Amino acid sequence: MVIFWDPIVKKAKRLWTAWDIQTLVLLSLTFQIILLVFGRRRSYITGFLIRITVWSSYLMASWVATVGIGSPDTITAYSIQDNQLGAREIVETVAQVGLVIWILIRCWTYTRLSFLTLPIFLAGFIKYGERAWALKSALDQDVDMAITRNDEENILPEMFCKLPKDNPGADLILKAFYRFDRIKPHLKNWIYHSLYISHPSLSIDDYPPIKVFKITEIELGFMYNALYTKTPIIYTKVGFMLRFLTFVCIALTFSGFTVMFRKDFLHHKNVTFTFSMLAIAMILELDSDSKLLFSDRAVVWAIRHQHQLRMERLLNFLVRFSLAKQRWSNRLPQFNLLCFCLKPNSRNLMSKILKYCRLEEEWKKHRFLTYKEKVPIPLQELVLREIKAVEGQRGFKPFTKRGEWALERHNFYEEVKSSIRTDFGRSIAIWHIATSICYQLDDANTSGGASLKEMSKWVSDYMMHLLVNLPEMLSVASGRVIYKHVCTVIKELQAESWSFVPGNDFWKSSVFMTVHACS
Repeated sequence: MVIFWDPIVKKAKRLWTAWDIQTLVLLSLTFQIILLVFGRRRSYITGFLIRITVWSSYLMASWVATVGIGSPDTITAYSIQDNQLGAREIVETVAQVGLVIWILIRCWTYTRLSFLTLPIFLAGFIKYGERAWALKSALDQDVDMAITRNDEENILPEMFCKLPKDNPGADLILKAFYRFDRIKPHLKNWIYHSLYISHPSLSIDDYPPIKVFKITEIELGFMYNALYTKTPIIYTKVGFMLRFLTFVCIALTFSGFTVMFRKDFLHHKNVTFTFSMLAIAMILELDSDSKLLFSDRAVVWAIRHQHQLRMERLLNFLVRFSLAKQRWSNRLPQFNLLCFCLKPNSRNLMSKILKYCRLEEEWKKHRFLTYKEKVPIPLQELVLREIKAVEGQRGFKPFTKRGEWALERHNFYEEVKSSIRTDFGRSIAIWHIATSICYQLDDANTSGGASLKEMSKWVSDYMMHLLVNLPEMLSVASGRVIYKHVCTVIKELQAESWSFVPGNDFWKSSVFMTVHACS
């Protein structure tokens, strides 16, 4: 056995000795390309494959990082918790820079090639510094708290009035930007929230539902960029100067290397490899910079300076391009807990393997997850109508209640108040089960389109999807514990011959028994 493996090990060592640095650089560049291509797309592509691809590339890019390549603009943090590690990122960046400086000093030869490493090193250092800066400022409440911000509020109405009438949609982008920039929904206890939330120029009450959802979609895009990308720091004076300097450094290194080794591209493998890597780095930099010109922030900048620079045609193009971009999946995930719990487990070989690996439950949840393609306009109208009704009841009182105002408006509060006085996760489970069973009991005709019955079930199944698969979005730490408890209760009732078959006489009793047991 040793004789068989010994030649393979020796050959692998020789290959690694000959291509070790090239392999690490190629791996690092591959991860950077993956993050550049898919880092932003994960905001609207929610599949498991893209999540695991971006997550693994995000981790591996840090392990095999090369300062010369730098960090991509499309992703600085994989989760919001990463934004709390800005100080650690600064320490890691300083450590990497120190290591590279030590290597440069040890290998310095006072040749043209040695001097050519300085610009690419500076470009990589700037890119990693931008990442640390973005992480540090993402949740910083001291950002943009200058006194001049209050003076800007006086020109907001004038800015909206001067928008070109022949450019529909520009007001949506501008409204979304200022709502995010002033209200800052991603910051906890933002001190100016109460001041700007009632500002007339930031109100969306007069917009139809389809435009309200579009404004919200764009606003969430600004929030995503603030939390997970370099966008907020790039669109500053210092950010623009650093980006220009980065491009100049990469272009200088690429052109200098091309001139120095123009006769050796096809004769030396190291020259060919280095030239290819620099060419790819140059292409990636051009791609990143071009995306900055067509972003939502660029549209806002063009709106602010449209009369100074006479750029009406360019503004029309940028607005149309921006509104056509996909920012979210526009799908409504559906997960019905009753169907999930009552479906018997498969007994085939694949199920046995998954059960042995403790993955059977996750695979089953994935199979039962369906999607409602495109959120229907009637559902958008229903959501906005209910929000406005609750706002009318709440007035200026703090938002401390959960469901009481809606139930009081329909005169059902006393009958079902116990279902909302419990934990939020348990309350979702109770209402989901009741909705699922009542959906089967209701004989109303729904052939005419999206009825209240259908829309209630869509919302119910979506909330259960969040509770089971994404409990962190609801700030429910015990989401998975609650759903397992509910599944156990449902299976116990089924074992006791409680029928969950539509049309059965026991259905109405099942509603109360199941809800009571889950409470």
